[in-house]
Amino acid sequence: AGREVPAQAYSPLDSVSLAAATGAASVRLDLAIGETPARRAGDHHSTEIGIEIAGTGKDGVPRRSVHRIVHPAGQAPLTALFVALGLVGLLGLASGTPATPGLYLPERLIDPEDAVRRLTEFGADFSQVAA
Repeated sequence: AGREVPAQAYSPLDSVSLAAATGAASVRLDLAIGETPARRAGDHHSTEIGIEIAGTGKDGVPRRSVHRIVHPAGQAPLTALFVALGLVGLLGLASGTPATPGLYLPERLIDPEDAVRRLTEFGADFSQVAA
């Protein structure tokens, strides 16, 4: 069973990036800070990211899905991993071609499939929750 946690609308560049990548007419990110279920159970702190997607598919059918990403060591390891993945992308260590000079958003440098694989290797747990 879940617990309600107050959240506040949060508008980083991710909102624009998600809308551009998905073609969604509306994207909203909310930020909630509170005690995670692991911490409430007396365990270590963790970071939990909830992703709720609701809308109409390209086929006109309403859809809703809920996903969770949990990392048992908190936010710092996730931030460190994505800094490293961004540097790999800038230096061209995965592609063999360094990025040309310019301004880049992370999604232009980090391959999503590689990011999920690395997150999993790094201890993150991905799950889909019944909507």
